[in-house]
Amino acid sequence: MEKKGFWPTIWRLLKHLLFSLAGTGTDLLVLWILTHLIFRNFSEDTHTGYILICLLSPAIAFEFGNVVNFIMSSKVVWRDRMKGLPFKDYLKAFIGYNLSYTTVFFIKTGLFLGIQWLTKWDVMYCEMIALFISGLLNFTMNDRVIFRKKTAPQDGLQ
Repeated sequence: MEKKGFWPTIWRLLKHLLFSLAGTGTDLLVLWILTHLIFRNFSEDTHTGYILICLLSPAIAFEFGNVVNFIMSSKVVWRDRMKGLPFKDYLKAFIGYNLSYTTVFFIKTGLFLGIQWLTKWDVMYCEMIALFISGLLNFTMNDRVIFRKKTAPQDGLQ
């Protein structure tokens, strides 16, 4: 049975933040491997190099981080809501998570650009503010939509 209230939600948020670091680390590691080992012979100054290094590598790294974050979220943060689900429902949750994660990424990018344009602050401050806001949005989407607590259908309404 899921505990309700302020502190259980805060505890879940802290677990979400902690385990999101695993996805961030995976993203950075995959990006480094792709750009420094696999595509190291390509220059960003060429068309092919730019596509491989600046577009394809970050997209691949982002998806690897996304998969790690989903696994951590489904197995640790929202374990009580995912336990016993059939594979089909688990796959649906992953697809929804992937769409949500990608949407929040674009929102974060927009926030970053907007904050930087309006304030002219250092990019690190803008990124931290954008990450904080988008992180709360990501947690809310996960808690209320992707990993929402399923309610049993009432008699006669099946």
